[in-house]
Amino acid sequence: MEWLDFETMDIHDERAKELAQILTNEKALAILHLLEDRELSISEISKELNLPLSTVSYHIDKLTRVGLVEVVGKSTGRDSKR
Repeated sequence: MEWLDFETMDIHDERAKELAQILTNEKALAILHLLEDRELSISEISKELNLPLSTVSYHIDKLTRVGLVEVVGKSTGRDSKR
């Protein structure tokens, strides 16, 4: 039998409100679906979904706050050799 760890969230917690908003937002869900299979940068998500960088950044911030995604590295445009 596999043991599962669960985290409970108080429904009065601000994260619960944010989670509900995320789960009803098409753009946030589209970002989650993209990230299910692979790691992508904000600019890659923006290109794939044809969304402004600011929109993607906003949703990634919300997804990170509620623990649905994890940012594994940050890079500024100056750090990239592409």
